[in-house]
Amino acid sequence: MNKLLSIIIPVYNVEKYIERCLDSVMTSESENYEVILIDDGSTDKSLEICQKYEKKFDSIFVFSKKNGGASDARNFGNTKASGEYIWYIDSDDYITPNAVNEILDIIKKFKSDVIICKSKKVYDNGTVVDECQYSIKKGEYSSNEFMNELRRNPKSVIFCPQYYIVNKNFIDNNNLYFYKGIIYEDELWIPQLLIKAKRIYYSDLNIYFHFMRNESVMHSTKLEKMRI
Repeated sequence: MNKLLSIIIPVYNVEKYIERCLDSVMTSESENYEVILIDDGSTDKSLEICQKYEKKFDSIFVFSKKNGGASDARNFGNTKASGEYIWYIDSDDYITPNAVNEILDIIKKFKSDVIICKSKKVYDNGTVVDECQYSIKKGEYSSNEFMNELRRNPKSVIFCPQYYIVNKNFIDNNNLYFYKGIIYEDELWIPQLLIKAKRIYYSDLNIYFHFMRNESVMHSTKLEKMRI
């Protein structure tokens, strides 16, 4: 049965974090969402942990592929998803207990092409801070309306795909897939969403925790990998 929401989680060598991520995602009892785990060639116990959760929950589906990076894993997950909407969550991050239910409620009410949520950064020492300043009023906007609001409030949006819940048909019809093999692919993907979307819902839900681990790709990027 098709779901309203597919949560796609690329997984690569995150045995220390993946259980926290999945425990946060699986707090909802709704039958209207699924979780697609894409193991991207992990060499630790990440796949084993994912398979354990797959046996425990009927709404979790695990797929394995050769290592190709987060962008490639997200694109692959998109082909396996049955949901009307897609939410890409990173495997070392986590969400608030009621986040899935709150996003499902927004989807049902507004049916926007793009839904934006808020986030906090979580550091190794336990410090938690809001990721940016949010001053845009919550609600639904056209692309032009939202761009005008963004010009007046340029610190109100973070260009990370984890904070965007997107209609799958909108992604497919506009070929809004991630380029494989580049760093900061979100800085290319997200502007296309905002420009091409007919309706954008900007929420006041501060539901996503972005874990800033030292060994993550964002902390180890080399300039030679930043290519298109």
